[in-house]
Amino acid sequence: MKSKFIISGVLGFWGIACVLMAILMTDQTEKQHSLVTGALSFSLFFSPLLFHPVSTAIGRFKTQAFQCNQRRNRYHIHLNPWSKTGGLTMERLCFYWSGLVTLTSTMLEKDNATIVMSSHLLNSSWRISRLRQRFPGSDYHFHVMQRTVGATEAIGLQIEVFLKEWRWFYPAPTGAIVVIRRKRIFSRQKTINASRRVPAYSKSIHKRSRSE
Repeated sequence: MKSKFIISGVLGFWGIACVLMAILMTDQTEKQHSLVTGALSFSLFFSPLLFHPVSTAIGRFKTQAFQCNQRRNRYHIHLNPWSKTGGLTMERLCFYWSGLVTLTSTMLEKDNATIVMSSHLLNSSWRISRLRQRFPGSDYHFHVMQRTVGATEAIGLQIEVFLKEWRWFYPAPTGAIVVIRRKRIFSRQKTINASRRVPAYSKSIHKRSRSE
């Protein structure tokens, strides 16, 4: 109920703003120009709906499903803002999961890297379980913290999805924050394995040179 009042208020404020902009653009308030002002106000009011075709066009050129923002040693991974989230096919879902796992694995290869994911889409236990399987506790520190999706965030998500995809949805009341960090033992073991490969490779080269 509260969200409906807020959305009605946003629409009312946007309608008033469109009328004021139309009056300023026509620079006339006489009755004979009311039709022009009304038509311009109507066009401005529904102009945000053009965001959908623009978003669709840009999304076709954006090949990465996820983006990463770095803050020192912390890497915040989030969904590409131009990506579609509704009516996904199985092929598209696999594309998203593959992109998420690939980007997370790449960032974890860096020294002292900490991956942070915070989303309302992490409300399903099977999604978190799937991430745990890919980044097991034997090699990674994996922490999950539940969080509440506030009214302001939920309304913002609803408006964003409506403008981009022309559909209305109700976000989950809760989401999650996932923090992943590679264990030092795991990184040390990788270094040892890499150092062992070098002598073995050098020996094989030495044998080849002697045989020649």
